[in-house]
Amino acid sequence: MGTVFQPSLNFWAGSGIGISLQGHSLPSSALNHSSLLLYVHGYNNDEAEASVSYNEFQTLQNRLGGLSANIVGILWPGASWSGELFYMKAISQAEKVGAKLAKQLHTQAKSSGYLKLDIVAHSLGNRLMLETIKALINLLKTDPAPIFFGQMALMAAAVPVRYLEANKQLNAAINAFSSSLNLYSNSDNVLHFAFPAGQSAAGQGFFPVALGRKQWLGAQFSVPSMRQVENVGYGHGDYWGGRSDEVDINKHAAKKVRDFMPHIGKLPQRVIDAPVSLSRNPISRSQTKARIISSRSIPTRI
Repeated sequence: MGTVFQPSLNFWAGSGIGISLQGHSLPSSALNHSSLLLYVHGYNNDEAEASVSYNEFQTLQNRLGGLSANIVGILWPGASWSGELFYMKAISQAEKVGAKLAKQLHTQAKSSGYLKLDIVAHSLGNRLMLETIKALINLLKTDPAPIFFGQMALMAAAVPVRYLEANKQLNAAINAFSSSLNLYSNSDNVLHFAFPAGQSAAGQGFFPVALGRKQWLGAQFSVPSMRQVENVGYGHGDYWGGRSDEVDINKHAAKKVRDFMPHIGKLPQRVIDAPVSLSRNPISRSQTKARIISSRSIPTRI
């Protein structure tokens, strides 16, 4: 295995099919910040492949001026399987890791006094993070902690659109963020062909449409803060490092993510200590870019 991206939180255990009870932090202080930007890879990526993706994305960000954020790469066991019938295992892995990651973020929020989260995720990594936020919201209902959900950039999201609709299982999770970015491509054949088959095999709907496949016309009703940008001609694996035939960095997904997150890595201007509603942040968007919750074969990588 190649060099693992650092700082990182690694949930791989044993041969790769096991999930670490507690993610291994490299260094051990990786999460010890009040503001975190998480990079999250998708299905059929091992630790080394995910690390290459993160480094490529970071290289592009450095060309754009660098990031001041406390970046942590999430490494989770979404590989070690091949074929459509095993994609269902990767979905269950995302759900299991999400529950464990939520507990660690909750602990960090209580330890530091508050925690702000921004996220850049690719493919099935978006499902992992939405499951994480869903679990985190449930934790906050019974054990309050000041969590700020800033912005989430979803690249080629392998998430069924119907799960994000109003009153569906992941709607509250995506709406927890002050805003979200759907980077999609009409040229993504993996999401067009493999994703519906894999989801159907996993018993998660009959050939559902992936968020990252095309513009979601219903977003304005279910997730009004979502912005959608097409990556013309992008294949499924073109997002982290950009397309090899593109010289102009302004065409890269990295530039679109950066334009979307002008306040990345920065804490809100002020903190409200009183418990607030899960549905809406009382702090105006002119004051902050985050919401606070304190109340409570698929041989191709997806």
